[in-house]
Amino acid sequence: MKTFGDIEIENDRFPDGNTTEFEEQLPKDFSPDLIQYVNEKAMEMERNYMSNGLSEEEVELRKKTYGPNCLPEKKKTPGIVLFLEEITSTFSILLWIAAALSFLAYGLDQTEKSNLYLAVVVIVIILLSGLFSYIQNAKSGEIMDSFKSFSNVQVTVTRNGQKQNISAKEIVKGDVVHIKTGEKIPADFRVFSIEGDLQLDNSPLTGESIACSAALECGDKGKDNALEAKNLAFFSTNCKEGRGAGIVIRIGADTFMGKIANLASDAGNSETTLQREINRFIKLVACIAVGLGLFFFILGVIMGYNIITNFIFALGIVVANCPEGLLSTVTVSLAITAKKMLQHKIMVKNLQSVETLGAVTCICSDKTGTLTKNKMTVVHVFYDGEIKKTDESQKNLKNELNEEIPMQMFNIEDSSFHIFRFSGVCGSIGQFITSIPDDYLPLVQERNNYQKKHPEATPQELNEMTAKLKDKYKDQYAEEYKNNIDDRYTNTDASESGIIKFFEKTEPIDEIRSKYPLHESGPEKQQIAIPFNSDLKWACFLRKTPEGQYWLAMKGAPERIMKRCTHYLLNGKDVPINEEFQEKFKQANQAFALKGERVIGLSYKRLSPEEFPSNYEFKIEKEDKDNPRKKGEDPKVNFPLTDLTFVGLIAMEDPPRDGVREAITKCHIAGIKVIMVTGDQSLTAASIAHQIGIIEDLDDAPELIQKREKLATLEEAEAKSNTIIIEGGRLQAYLDRDSTLSDDNPNKNSFLRNWLMKRDVVFARTSPENKLCIVNACQSLSHVVAVTGDGVNDSPAIKKADIGIAMGKVGTDVAKDAADILLLDDNFPNILKGVKQGRVIFETLKKIIGYNLTSNVPELIPFLCLDLFQIPLPINTILILCIDVGTDIMPNIFQSYETAEHGMLKKKPRNVKVDKLCTGRLFVYAYFFNGIIECMGCLLAYFVVMSDYGFRPVNLFFFAFDEGIRPAEQDYYNYYDTEFNGNTRAFIQDNYKLMGLYGEAKEIYFESHVEKVDWNGDVMASVDLRLFYPHLPKSFFGKCKHESRGQDFDDYVCYRVEALRHAQGAYFLAVVCMQIANAFNWRTKLSSVFNHKMDNHKLHLAFLFEYGLVMLIIFCPGLNTAFGARPLRAEHFFPCLGMFIVFFFVAETLKFLMRHSHKPDGTPGFFNEYFNY
Repeated sequence: MKTFGDIEIENDRFPDGNTTEFEEQLPKDFSPDLIQYVNEKAMEMERNYMSNGLSEEEVELRKKTYGPNCLPEKKKTPGIVLFLEEITSTFSILLWIAAALSFLAYGLDQTEKSNLYLAVVVIVIILLSGLFSYIQNAKSGEIMDSFKSFSNVQVTVTRNGQKQNISAKEIVKGDVVHIKTGEKIPADFRVFSIEGDLQLDNSPLTGESIACSAALECGDKGKDNALEAKNLAFFSTNCKEGRGAGIVIRIGADTFMGKIANLASDAGNSETTLQREINRFIKLVACIAVGLGLFFFILGVIMGYNIITNFIFALGIVVANCPEGLLSTVTVSLAITAKKMLQHKIMVKNLQSVETLGAVTCICSDKTGTLTKNKMTVVHVFYDGEIKKTDESQKNLKNELNEEIPMQMFNIEDSSFHIFRFSGVCGSIGQFITSIPDDYLPLVQERNNYQKKHPEATPQELNEMTAKLKDKYKDQYAEEYKNNIDDRYTNTDASESGIIKFFEKTEPIDEIRSKYPLHESGPEKQQIAIPFNSDLKWACFLRKTPEGQYWLAMKGAPERIMKRCTHYLLNGKDVPINEEFQEKFKQANQAFALKGERVIGLSYKRLSPEEFPSNYEFKIEKEDKDNPRKKGEDPKVNFPLTDLTFVGLIAMEDPPRDGVREAITKCHIAGIKVIMVTGDQSLTAASIAHQIGIIEDLDDAPELIQKREKLATLEEAEAKSNTIIIEGGRLQAYLDRDSTLSDDNPNKNSFLRNWLMKRDVVFARTSPENKLCIVNACQSLSHVVAVTGDGVNDSPAIKKADIGIAMGKVGTDVAKDAADILLLDDNFPNILKGVKQGRVIFETLKKIIGYNLTSNVPELIPFLCLDLFQIPLPINTILILCIDVGTDIMPNIFQSYETAEHGMLKKKPRNVKVDKLCTGRLFVYAYFFNGIIECMGCLLAYFVVMSDYGFRPVNLFFFAFDEGIRPAEQDYYNYYDTEFNGNTRAFIQDNYKLMGLYGEAKEIYFESHVEKVDWNGDVMASVDLRLFYPHLPKSFFGKCKHESRGQDFDDYVCYRVEALRHAQGAYFLAVVCMQIANAFNWRTKLSSVFNHKMDNHKLHLAFLFEYGLVMLIIFCPGLNTAFGARPLRAEHFFPCLGMFIVFFFVAETLKFLMRHSHKPDGTPGFFNEYFNY
C-alpha cells in the first residue's frame, strides 16, 4: 500500500494506468485539481512499482496475508481404510456373520471340525476378495496432484528493483513477473508490458488450439468474459511466443485454474450404475439368506432341535444362499473386458465404468482433438478469382442463399500458383522441427512416467533423462518425419503449421525459402520482417528473388489484406481490382465463413528495382516505451505497405477424424444422443457438427429460421427448430437469471433442459462451470452421461459425468486423472466399441448371476430336506464352498469371453431405473426352472448311491435324527436272528438274562441307552446301522449291491455312515455336471445354443478344469477325507450324465417356446412374460 495523506492506494490496482476505481474511492468533497494531482501521483507510483516490484518486507507481509501460490491439499483416505471398506461391505458383513456362527458352532461342539474349517475358509475368501477388489479398483492418482505439478516451475520476478529467479510457489499477489517463449504462466496476472507479439496458448482452459495475442487492454469481449480478456494471462497456460511482464492478481486456489481444480475435486462422481446394481443384488441376496436362515432356525426350535443343530441349519442356509466368489468373479470379468477394450485403444481406469459405458444414453463431446484431428488443414484455396478444392472428395460449397458454388481442383501448374505458394511460404518463418522436440509424444510419456516414479528428481537429472530419451527415439522420429508430412512437428501455431504442411506437399518449403531468402539490411543485419500482431492482424516479410529484386509477402486477416491491395493476381499477372473481383472475394470469404473455416489472406508486391536497388537500406523502427506505436497505426518503415497485389485466400479447418460421422450415425441407431460442448466459436462448432452428423440440417438452425421467416425473436425460431446452437455467454446469462431460485424449484434451469431435449444440440464458447451445468441438466433428464475432453477446462465435467473419457495423446494430466477411461489414440469411434463391450458385459454379468443363483437351489434344498424331512444331509458346507469359490469360478470368469449376440448396437440403451441386473424374472428362471431341474438331478444321484449302499430312498425320510443303541465292538449283524430283529448282541442279551429284563423293563433299559447317529463325525463311521437300530424291521434296509467284498474290507460302506460320504460326493459331482449344462444354457437368452458360435475355447477349458477339480476332490486320498467326499464307482456317474442331457434338452425346449410365445396382438406370451429375463 502507498499513502497520499489519508488516501491508501494498492499497488496492484493499476496495471495499465487505469485509475477509474481509484477515483471512485476519493472523497466527494475533493476538488477537481486535487483529484487530478492524486491521479498523476498514482500513475507515477504505478510506473515506479512496475520497475521496482515489491520489497522483501511487502513480500513477507503478503505471504502471511494471501498464503503460498499453491493449491490446498485435500486429505487422502489411507489405503488401510479403503481396504477395510472393501471387506466390510454388505456382502462381506454377511460372510463375517457366517464365519462367526461357524466359530460359535465349533465352540459348542469341538468334535465337529468342519465348522472350524468353514469359518477359516470364509475368512480367507473375504480377505482375498477384498484385497483383489481393492487392487483392481484403486485409482491411478489424485486429481489435485496434477494441478499441484503446475506450481513446480521456476519464474522470473522483479523485487527490490532487481530480477530474480524463484519457484512459482513463492510468488505472492502483487509480484511483477516476466515471461518468455516456452514458459508456463505461474499465476493469474495482468499484462502491462509486451515485447514483440506476445502469444498466449489458453488451450488448457478454453480448448482452442489457436494461440491468442496479448494486449495491454482487455478488449470488448474481455469486459464480459475474463477468458476473453487480452490483458490477462492465466495460471498453467503457456507463453507460445514473445516476451511480456505483468502484475500478479490471483494466486493458488483463487486463480482461474484453482477454481477449476476445486470444481473437479468437488464434482466427484457418484456411484456407477454397476455399483448400484451390485449393491441392490447383494442386499437382495442378503435379505433372502438371513430371512431363510432365521426362518429355519425358528422352525428348528419349534421342532425341538438343539441349539447346535439349529446353528448348523442356519449356517448352511446362509452359506448356500451366498455366492461367495461372485464379487471376485465380477471384478475379474470387468478386468477381462477392460483388457479387450485395450485392444481397441481404450484404457479403463475404473473397472466398474466398463458397464456404465454400455448404459450411456448421452455423450457430451469436446470437439478439438476428439471429434476432429486437432490439426489445422487447408481445405480450400481461392486464387485467379475462383474457389478451388484441395481434395477431390470435397463437395461444393454453398453461399448464403444455399446455392452451390462450382469448384475445380487446384493445380500446381496454374500460372498463379507459384506466386500463391510464394506468398504462403515466404509470408512467414514457421519451420518444421527436424530434431526431436520436447513435446514429442513417446518422449513426453516416458518422461512423465520417470517423474512419477522419481518425484525427487532434480532439473539436471530430468534434463539428462530427456537427452537419453531423445537419443533413444532419434531414428524413430527421423522415419516419421520423412514419411508423414501431416504429423510433423513445427515451431509455430496451428494455422501456420497447416499452411506450411499444405505447401510442403507441392514443393519443400526450405527450397522455396532458399530461393527467396529473408532480407537482412544494414550493418546490424536487421531482418526486414513485421511479425503478426493482434492489432495489425497481418505479418509482412521482405524476400530477395534469385534475380536480385525485392518481393514483399504479406499475410493476415482477409479484410485487412484486401484494404491494402489495388490489384489482384489473375493468371500470373497483376490486374486492377474491379467490382466483379470484389464480389467474388466477398462470396468466397462468406462461403468459407459459413463452413466455419479459418481464412488467411495472401498478398505480395514487387518492389521497383529503380526505387529499391540491391544496395537499398531497408529500415523498420523499433517500438519501445519512448517510441510507442498508436493503435491501428502501421509500423514506421521506409518501404511501402500498401498498393499490394491480392494473391488469394487459404481456408483451413480442423477436419473431422476418420470414421467419426459413421460413429455418430451408429450412436443414433444405438439410442445415444451426442452433444457437442466446445470452447470454439459457434460458427466453427456448428459447421463441424453438421459435417459429422450431430446437426442433421444446418438450414434448421434457429438463426437461419429467424432470418428466413423474419421472426421477431430468436426464441420463436428456437421453438420451431429441432436444432439448438448456444454460446456460453447466453447460457451463463440464463444461469445467472435462475441462480436466485432454490434447488428444489422445478423451474430452475428448465430452459437448459428444454434445450437438451432438442434433436441436435451444440454448445460453444463454454466455460468449465457451463459444462458442469450441462452435465447436471443431462443427468436430471435421467440420462447416463459420458463426457469426453482433453483440457483442464474439461476436468470438472469429466469428473461429474457418470463416465469421464479423456484423450490419451493430447489430454492434459488433469483431464486424464479425472477420467474413468482414456482413449489412447484420441479416436471418438472407439467409444462406440467401448459401448458395445459395456452392453456385452452387462448381459454377461446377468448370465453370471443367473448361473450362480441356479446353483443356490441344489445347495439350499439339502438343508431344507434335513430340516423338514430329516433326510441325511446330501451335501456338506465345505463342498458347497468348493462349488462357490472353486468349480464355479472359472466358468464364471470365462463367460466374459463369450461372443456377443447379434445386434447389440441396434438396441436402445437399457433404462437404468427399470432394466436391473437382477430382476424378478431372472430369479424365477434361475430358481424355479434351472434350479429345480438341477436339484432333481442332484437328488437323483444322491438317492441312487444311498440305495446302492443299502438305504432305501423312501426310508431316508425322517431318518437322520432317529435314535438307537450303539453296538459293542464284537457285535455283528445276523439276518436270521429273530429275537433281536436280526441283531446278535451278546453283551446286551447276557445282561437281559442276568437282570431278568423282559417286557416293559426291557424297553426302559433300551430307552436309557439310546443316542443319535453322528452323520458328520468319524466316531460312528464303521458302525453297521442295522445293529444301531435294533427296533427297526429287517425290511427297513435294502440290499447292498457292493457287499461281496466282505466285512473286513477297509472301504466297506454298506449300511454305514460312510455311505453318506459317497452320496455327498455323488451330489457334489452332480451339481458340477448340471452347472456345466447350466453354463451352456446361459450362453444365449433366446436363440438356440446350437446357432451360437462355439468359439469360446477358454470356457471349454474352464469346464475341463471344473471337472478335473471335482475328480481331484473325490478321488485324491486325504483330500477327499478333508472335504468329506469319497471315491465313486463308475456306475454312479451315469445319473449325472443322464440328467445333464435332460437339463440341456429341457432348456432348449423352453427357449424354443419363448421364441414362439406371442399373443395374437403381438405382445409377449406366457413363456416370454415369466421366463424371458
